[in-house]
Amino acid sequence: MDDNEVKIEDLRRLLIEECFVTEEYIHVAKNVHEGRVLLRQQVYDLLLLDMVLPEREDTDAREDVGASFVDELFSTSPMKMPIHIIGLTQFGETLAKLTTRFENKLWYLIKYDENNIIWKSRIRSKVHQIQETKKQIEESIINRNKYDIGIICALQEEFDMLLLAFKECSWERK
Repeated sequence: MDDNEVKIEDLRRLLIEECFVTEEYIHVAKNVHEGRVLLRQQVYDLLLLDMVLPEREDTDAREDVGASFVDELFSTSPMKMPIHIIGLTQFGETLAKLTTRFENKLWYLIKYDENNIIWKSRIRSKVHQIQETKKQIEESIINRNKYDIGIICALQEEFDMLLLAFKECSWERK
């Protein structure tokens, strides 16, 4: 969610070229109203949220809108909560004012500066973490059904008794 075309293009390029995110998975909302619509429709892995946004297309951007939107997400809103949120701001005062608010929710607020690459490396790291986590979860789900039953025994004696009780079964010890 961002209303700055330069920043939107920087983020899009970063996600596609450096994080290998397919463009069809990138959705852009240029104001809070558009963001609400998207977040009612689906769950997102990552929301990159500008702090200074307009409420609607026909309103001016305000410093408090992004932070208020984050609070709204935590209320009993019909929106689906993104798994991760990274707030972005170009303004040092906004960063200082809102960092604790984001950290208290275990999210990040980072300073965007088109002439500095620190913000890119932080987003790249988060996207990589999300991609790896999703891959591990998918593998776990696929592999979950490889076994019919699993037995964990603390003592060899217990295991031997189970083998005896089910001696006609083919057991594979892992």
